[in-house]
Amino acid sequence: MHIKNYTYVNNIDEIMAASDVYIGKAGGISTTEALAMDLPTIFINPIPGQESRNALLFTKNGAAIRVKKTSEITGVIQDLHTSSVKMNSLKKGIKKIRKITAAEDIADFVIESVNK
Repeated sequence: MHIKNYTYVNNIDEIMAASDVYIGKAGGISTTEALAMDLPTIFINPIPGQESRNALLFTKNGAAIRVKKTSEITGVIQDLHTSSVKMNSLKKGIKKIRKITAAEDIADFVIESVNK
């Protein structure tokens, strides 16, 4: 098991494609990237507002695990690393909330609203 810490990067798609788990913020871009990559997620103490709502959506649907302290991450990672059942459960949760046609659905909605 290898854990790599990144700050800001320009190639997040490549890094996530090579990853087994995303650990970090529950911001809109981060969560969208993780969903696009079918990447199980561990959120660290999301800030109130959008991040806490994103984390709630993910955890409520079994697509992520939320921890309050960074010291909890090691245990969660070890659990996921040794339990394919837990990892597969997170991936099933991702499929429940992932919307592959989201952009198309939004465009259709806007077109229908304008045409009314």
